[in-house]
Amino acid sequence: MPLVILSGTLELVRVSLRQLMGFGLPGGIGTISVSG
Repeated sequence: MPLVILSGTLELVRVSLRQLMGFGLPGGIGTISVSG
């Protein structure tokens, strides 16, 4: 199931970005961060 693997990877990336950047990101990345 490539889709399951992909969504899981995206979730990990999103959480990692939130932890690294501190929740306050501009533009698309910020939108992704707060959507979770």
